[in-house]
Amino acid sequence: MLKNRVAAAYTENLGRLKRQKLAAYDFLKKLEQHEPLLWISTNKNIHLYTKDIFLLYIKFNDDMSGIIFSSYFNKKIVEKTEDRSGWMFGHLVDAIFKKYQKESWLSIDKDKKQVAVSKEAPLKFFCELHDIILELVKSDFSESPHYWWFGINNAMRGDKSGHIFYSDMEYFLSGKSQEFFWPWGGSSYSKKFYSRIKEGDKVILWMGHGRFKGWGIIGFASVSAVRGVGSSAEYCLDDLHRLEHPFTPYPKDKPQETEQTLFLREVFGDDFKALNDVFRQVNHLEKRATPVTIDEVSPAQHEKILEKIKNKVPLDTVEGLLPEEFLEREIYTEGSGEKISISVYERNRQARKKCLNHYGATCQICGFDSEQQYGLAGKVIHVHHRRPLSEMTEGSCAVDPVRDLLPVCPNCHTAIHSKNPAYTVEELRTLLSKAKRRGNG
Repeated sequence: MLKNRVAAAYTENLGRLKRQKLAAYDFLKKLEQHEPLLWISTNKNIHLYTKDIFLLYIKFNDDMSGIIFSSYFNKKIVEKTEDRSGWMFGHLVDAIFKKYQKESWLSIDKDKKQVAVSKEAPLKFFCELHDIILELVKSDFSESPHYWWFGINNAMRGDKSGHIFYSDMEYFLSGKSQEFFWPWGGSSYSKKFYSRIKEGDKVILWMGHGRFKGWGIIGFASVSAVRGVGSSAEYCLDDLHRLEHPFTPYPKDKPQETEQTLFLREVFGDDFKALNDVFRQVNHLEKRATPVTIDEVSPAQHEKILEKIKNKVPLDTVEGLLPEEFLEREIYTEGSGEKISISVYERNRQARKKCLNHYGATCQICGFDSEQQYGLAGKVIHVHHRRPLSEMTEGSCAVDPVRDLLPVCPNCHTAIHSKNPAYTVEELRTLLSKAKRRGNG
């Protein structure tokens, strides 16, 4: 790890702040006390780091009338570190700078990605700022989940290396597959994030406009496992929440400013690379933006997206989806404990696990054993809801994993739902028995 490197010019500026009794002095001295979690490298100004990651640039005004916070990146000083100043600056804008933006002593310049704080700023502000910086650093490098934006190319398979196409994920997005292994790759901008994606992280799924119907934010997923390392790594997505109607910025092929684009600008800002092409289209710019496969979002941004879509109504069926494998879900937003309903179904993983623990992973209709056939224990087995969701009234949605659920193979599950209303398990067993007798006869 690199070490603190404090220049004489910085020490002199600290002394000037102290003599003028400015609150910024106490703030900077408090930051110094958190080594090795936080550490600084200075010339006249400050480069704030954690581990070997550059977090923030803090500049003194020449006349010491205030200080400037920005995501300025000095390549000569931090060429051996990872730059996450944009991430830190974005969080600080959402967490505190917007709170005080009407104060005369603070001004936000989004174009230059900097915030100027004059010497009139109160100690209360600097205390809050210190605590938020510390909280962000501790939470980001703890076991708390990170939040990501995964972009899907709305096309058939193509030759663009590292980009994920809708056709690659079709089985997962339609509910026919319970997981999808997202491979390492994409743009050079996106690749720097892969080393930080871990089990338990949350993902917003976005699909651009193109060949397949529906584009925009199409759902949410979780990272359940990371397999491999470096460029050979794969990230297992499961716990899919597919929206009935995608959150679409504007009608396909009709780019225009809408309530949705204004909302996305407000939440993510004009510089959010994953939406560069959307904003380019709205502004009728000719230069095409470089597609971004993965970008990072903050917990607050993730929560705002959930809040925006909470009133959408779930589908009973999605093409190719067997709804009996899903339960309506309520989501608790991060930090607030507030419960919101969103238009999604999820596989109830705990109920499924208990069902398979009781019955085993063998089809209870035809006897198919995926472990014996493929060596894939529990991977090629569905869990059928004996009691359709449509018959469940509010307050009666509790599921008994033994009484209400049953392991069935994909073939039998498809057969169950080949008519409406669906066959009962007993009816399908009878059909199978008759078919076997005819075959033996």
